[in-house]
Amino acid sequence: MKRILYALMLIQPLFVCAQDLQTVTDSGNSTNNLLRLTGVGKVPVTGKGLELYTYGPDNQGIIQVYDRDLNLPMRLVLQPNASSVTSIHPAGGRLLVNGAADDPGAALVVNGLSTFSSTLGPVKRGVSIFSDELNSGRTVLCMDANGGDCVGMDYFFVEHLSGVNGTRFSNAATVPLIFATNATDRMIIDGNGNVGIGTLSPGSRLSVNGTVHATKMRVTQSLWPDFVFHASYHLPSLHELEQFIRKNKHLPDMPTEAEVKQNGVDLGDTQAKLLQKIEELTLYIIDLNKKVEQQQAQIKSLQEERL
Repeated sequence: MKRILYALMLIQPLFVCAQDLQTVTDSGNSTNNLLRLTGVGKVPVTGKGLELYTYGPDNQGIIQVYDRDLNLPMRLVLQPNASSVTSIHPAGGRLLVNGAADDPGAALVVNGLSTFSSTLGPVKRGVSIFSDELNSGRTVLCMDANGGDCVGMDYFFVEHLSGVNGTRFSNAATVPLIFATNATDRMIIDGNGNVGIGTLSPGSRLSVNGTVHATKMRVTQSLWPDFVFHASYHLPSLHELEQFIRKNKHLPDMPTEAEVKQNGVDLGDTQAKLLQKIEELTLYIIDLNKKVEQQQAQIKSLQEERL
């Protein structure tokens, strides 16, 4: 008899540790066992509440809130705390994260920063989408391939700013912004703000490697050669002009062939200098015309004297 009592004392903790579902729901789970739901069928036809069950031939795990009386799903809420409720809307299964207001046109609505990151490699990569009240309100898409946190000096922003500011593309660091088509780089804005089209090494505010077609082009000039017609302007004589051309093989104030090959042509300056030469030619023609008229008058006078 003593042996039987001793054996019962040994196995008593096993019976004490065992819990039925009612005990778990009343007092919590005091064992180390997991809770597993198996089997299918026996779905109630009345009542409403949180349901956990398996369903179908592959035993899909179901978690839902359902009203069996009305045969309608109800909102499923995940609430880590009262201020950050995440829920699954019964209509269409829309996921509303962190207290987001329902948007019937969106399957996913997030209130706050959304981040998608990768830690597969040695350096974290990430994409973030967020809105804030900076600059009178903005919505930002941020891509960061070195750190993944969109802070520091290594990230790219696409910002939609409230008001007249419009949409903004920006790099935090002095690095280029490159546009590509067909897997080939086509245009660049370098870290200094120079734009290159057909070249990735722009040496000026706009560098184009190729043909530029325009219906109209305007070049601003601060100096225009109307000074040629001023009385103080020294117009070289044709003899002086001839001597200069013989010696230098180009017109005065015009660039040489070698200079053009090395530096190119400034459209505004070249147009002004060409106009200056046209104005000088006009003065030469006027002067020559005066001389011709004088000669014709002299010839006519001589002819009249002979008569």
